[in-house]
Amino acid sequence: MSDTESVIAPRRGRPPVNCDEAGETVEAVAEAVVSSGYVRCRVLKAGDGKISTGEHLAGVGDLTYARNDVFNMPRPVGEELENRGLVEID
Repeated sequence: MSDTESVIAPRRGRPPVNCDEAGETVEAVAEAVVSSGYVRCRVLKAGDGKISTGEHLAGVGDLTYARNDVFNMPRPVGEELENRGLVEID
């Protein structure tokens, strides 16, 4: 697994940041995410059900984030979603 794979947006129901088994803390991983050009986003009421997780279920459609879900996103994408009023950057 590459470094970027461990900080991509999580699927619904999973923690927003993955820690490895070497004992990294969530705070240490979150700091690495920020320094790598990613931002933590929290879904606002207007973004509920409108932001895709990137997963698709046949016969169901795209999975989306719910209100107050927290995920990591590349900075330019996060800023655009914030400008549209869908997320808040933490």
